[in-house]
Amino acid sequence: MAPFLTIGMAFMCPSAINRNPSHAQYVRLSKEQTATKSSVVDYAVVNKLGDNFHKLYSYLDYKEGWNGYNGKKFSKKTIDRTLSILKKLRLQPQIFPTGRGSVQLEYHFDDDNMVEMEVSSDGITAYWVIRGDESEEEISNVFVAYKKLNEFAC
Repeated sequence: MAPFLTIGMAFMCPSAINRNPSHAQYVRLSKEQTATKSSVVDYAVVNKLGDNFHKLYSYLDYKEGWNGYNGKKFSKKTIDRTLSILKKLRLQPQIFPTGRGSVQLEYHFDDDNMVEMEVSSDGITAYWVIRGDESEEEISNVFVAYKKLNEFAC
């Protein structure tokens, strides 16, 4: 039987904290998710990422053509790069798989304030709308990516 882990909301931005402690989630970890090279799971990371942890690692199971078209398979490098960003965020974004084999991270506060960041094995691209002004940029590394996302989200 897979272990259970209680997931809370304590790692979110102060403005987004659910102050009701009875709203914890119970998440079942699969055998693959509890096994790493050292056979030890960083439960603090799993706790912080919540559903994003499980979504992210489920993308490794997607085969070529997974979306009914030419959806590319996800590389371990893409998943690891995305995880390294997610681990450093104060507020978890929504995440989605793309047909290019990349992971899209999204914060949509309203039509005038949002960011979509696409993480792949060889690059990070961000599309921003801040107070209605749009911009797009290539991000040089995961450190810059999570720093910019943290500044935007809180």
